[in-house]
Amino acid sequence: MQAITSVIPALDGTRLFVRRWSSAARTARTLLIVHGAGEHGARYEHFAAHVVRRGWTVIAADARGHGLSEGVPSHISSFGQYVDDLAEVLRRSGARPESTALFAHSLGGLITIRLLQTAERPCASAVVLSSPLLGLQVRVPAMKRALGRVCSWLAPETRFSSNVRAEQLTRSDWARQRRESDPHARRSVTAGWYFQVLDAVYEAWASAGKFRTPLLLQQGDGDEVVDPGAAVRWWSEAGARDRMFRLLPGHLHELASEPTWASTTDFVLDWLEPRVAAEGRMAAGTVETCGEPPSAAGDAFKAGETDAAGAAPPFRQPEPVAGAQVAAEPVCCE
Repeated sequence: MQAITSVIPALDGTRLFVRRWSSAARTARTLLIVHGAGEHGARYEHFAAHVVRRGWTVIAADARGHGLSEGVPSHISSFGQYVDDLAEVLRRSGARPESTALFAHSLGGLITIRLLQTAERPCASAVVLSSPLLGLQVRVPAMKRALGRVCSWLAPETRFSSNVRAEQLTRSDWARQRRESDPHARRSVTAGWYFQVLDAVYEAWASAGKFRTPLLLQQGDGDEVVDPGAAVRWWSEAGARDRMFRLLPGHLHELASEPTWASTTDFVLDWLEPRVAAEGRMAAGTVETCGEPPSAAGDAFKAGETDAAGAAPPFRQPEPVAGAQVAAEPVCCE
């Protein structure tokens, strides 16, 4: 499936590369993908094609320093840059909060959490967090960590190689080969990036109760990159009344690239569709998504319109799903 591509400027002028896969459905909902560390939007092309067949429009922006976006590879001076970039992509997309959902993986999950904890206005009707970065399984040797901390102060762009191996990410040979041959994959991070991310993890926990958007959190119990126990504990503290935790037995980190990715995606869409309004049903109003309304000039996407967001639906007891544990309270990951 061919994506429509565009470039939008971040608040500091960094050019962000955006892909958009559109559905022909007149009542299309929008799913915005927020990818993980070291990857980019094109890695979700198979996922996007599946979602579009269900009548959705899909948008994926490469994070700064990733893929085809500008920026120092895998480096930030402040985690707020990622958060501001995501808000800007949402703002310029013209997607109405009522008809928009976010699918956020790993680092993208952390970015999304921080945006929704700090945004003054509604950003989306629902969020799916896939293996969110709320605690790390990958252990950094104490000496390397101490050296990294010093470098983060004195030379924040000092680069360290990633300890993550392809076989830790997915059981799919196809997905592993794709990653290994990807010229845009990032396999190192800077000292500044690492400690900015750790600070953001701390803030995500400190403000867990401020996360009130309807939430589906999916986590593989075989994940060797992020901590499954951290995911379920944070989920239990989140302020969203409408929330579901889904544990996927035997699954690794990249749920959208596992051998079962299609059925996992269908579960996600089945959960989202009752919560995300079809765009054609919405009355006109004013776009105020996560920030100020877009200016008339320089926008990559045409702005849309929206009504004011309604209150979150009440908490519901989820139904069991074959092949996975689904619960309204933590049941796993001691």
